[in-house]
Amino acid sequence: MPRRHLPILTLLALASLSGPARADDAFLVYVGGAAGESQININSLNTSGHDTAWKVLVGVRALDSLGAEVAYVDLGRPRSTVAAGHVNMQATGPVVFGIAYLPLPVPYLDVFAKAGVANVQQRATVTLPSGASACAAGVTCDGFNRTESEFAWGGGAQIRTGALSIRVEYEQFRASGGELGLGSVGFLWSFL
Repeated sequence: MPRRHLPILTLLALASLSGPARADDAFLVYVGGAAGESQININSLNTSGHDTAWKVLVGVRALDSLGAEVAYVDLGRPRSTVAAGHVNMQATGPVVFGIAYLPLPVPYLDVFAKAGVANVQQRATVTLPSGASACAAGVTCDGFNRTESEFAWGGGAQIRTGALSIRVEYEQFRASGGELGLGSVGFLWSFL
């Protein structure tokens, strides 16, 4: 037997040890998108705001209970009022999640938890009512613009109907300046 067949035979042998395959155990690749509401909290400016947010994602469900996703999130551009003026906020960036699906005896319903890393660029600027660029003598109101890789987590549920799934979830991203959250409803399209 040629050596080039050895990896294929090894994989087939390992697959046969795992027991009979169920339809739910099929390897899935999916793409999707979601929209919802974000919350951006900025501790250093003592402010927070909500806005419409969205995300696009690509995922893989390698086993019935495990998967992974890569997403790009845009948490909108909320604006809030503080004593010094108006704060304009923005947060965008890629996120990578590992996903664990809870085994349920209910067909077509998945409940899941996820954890990963977000590399979100968070921006905030302060605009004074007078249009001045300083909040006080020698103190700038430019806010900040920083990108950090931080812990991210989330959870939710989805209903599967063939290749189409409808998902409701909440995700939270840590940031050194505060916390970022996204509650969303989305659609996934599975193939492979």
